[in-house]
Amino acid sequence: MSQPPRKKAKRVRKTIQQAEYNVSRHARVGAQVVQRDIGRTAGIAPLASLAPRTNIEGGADESRDNGDNLPDQAGMYDDRYEFIPTLDEIRSRWGKVCLKFCLMSSAYCFKNQNSFLQEFLARRAMYLNRILDAEGLPTDIECSLCHGPGIWRCKDCLGKPLYCRCHCREVHQKHPFHRIQRWTGRYFAERSMWEVGVRLFLGHNGNCCPNANFQSLAADELHLDQLDINSAAGEDHPPAEHIPYLPRAARQLAWLHEDNIEGEEDNIMWEDIPDSSAPFGRSPPKTDEQDNHFLLIVDASQLLSLPVVYCACEATSDPDMQFLDLQFFPSSFKEIKTVFTFRCLDDFRLSNLECKTSAYQYFQRLRRLTNPAFPNSVPNRYAELRRVSRQWRNLKLRKWFGFSHRMETPGRGQMALFCAACPQTGVNLPADWQEKYSE
Repeated sequence: MSQPPRKKAKRVRKTIQQAEYNVSRHARVGAQVVQRDIGRTAGIAPLASLAPRTNIEGGADESRDNGDNLPDQAGMYDDRYEFIPTLDEIRSRWGKVCLKFCLMSSAYCFKNQNSFLQEFLARRAMYLNRILDAEGLPTDIECSLCHGPGIWRCKDCLGKPLYCRCHCREVHQKHPFHRIQRWTGRYFAERSMWEVGVRLFLGHNGNCCPNANFQSLAADELHLDQLDINSAAGEDHPPAEHIPYLPRAARQLAWLHEDNIEGEEDNIMWEDIPDSSAPFGRSPPKTDEQDNHFLLIVDASQLLSLPVVYCACEATSDPDMQFLDLQFFPSSFKEIKTVFTFRCLDDFRLSNLECKTSAYQYFQRLRRLTNPAFPNSVPNRYAELRRVSRQWRNLKLRKWFGFSHRMETPGRGQMALFCAACPQTGVNLPADWQEKYSE
């Protein structure tokens, strides 16, 4: 049964419009090939709307090409031409042939996911070598800010620049959540910010208090910087050299060959759990050289420990208020040992809302980010996260509903979201609804 003329005309009009859209947006290169083939086989004259593209040096050509100077197979990727037929030309001059050309030209320009994967396979080995080369020590081992030995590297700074101990501390004093590494002579080992002298200063927006003993701090750090330079001078820093990756079978054959030559037994003791609590770095002490106690900071990226220098001014506020000024939420109010960053609490709230992530799963993720190989060695603050997240959400609700700007206790239902569908007198119910709808 044939379709009604009105529906058929609607389908034809929609198909023509879709074909014009495909040609105008996707079929610049494919249009030249298909138009040339159609013109040679069907004997149809080329369209007059084959317009040259704008030239970078000079502007557009003065005359429009009549189709006789189409590029051949070798030059069909010339960017001077742009084939955009109009809807009138499709309807009047080309008809079904042009419609077929439009559909074929779309196939020339569209790429599926397999095409991108095929292009990736051709560059996979180069990508892998490039990534592995970035793991080693570059040929220039100087600090990016001075001529000292650059044996410290930041993984979160753009380009992973090298620093000496002094400049690594100065750069990351206001960025304590960056992850740093130190060159050991063979590889870059994970290190913590407190090892380069980064401290958390309270009371002055992250700056050192003017009443604190800053000269003593600077003298101690200068001494540690000199020790780090001396230790770096005694270490061997070979140039970065890429060692090709061997498959598992090749590695096993190489190990068997070495065992046969040396004749030594394998006495390596494999253990899944390390002896120390920080297998990839030094465990933080209780206090630093100035008897400043260490504080555990829970961030959205990791858990880290830093020594805290409290404000020594007379008119200073309470310690918990000083932490709030730096966007740290304390887990206790008297002897503060753990704080949560505002970013961590907001990230957990959003993860729980969108991804349905529980508090246990979220904290296990933080432990895995801190120590991927041994997450159980990271301090457990799961109970503190549950309690602090409840306090944080309550504060956020009071802030959103405006109770932070007025000294007023919210009443029953005043922090509930407005629902237009719920029956409410004066909104979607008349005032006399009980009498009017009593029957």
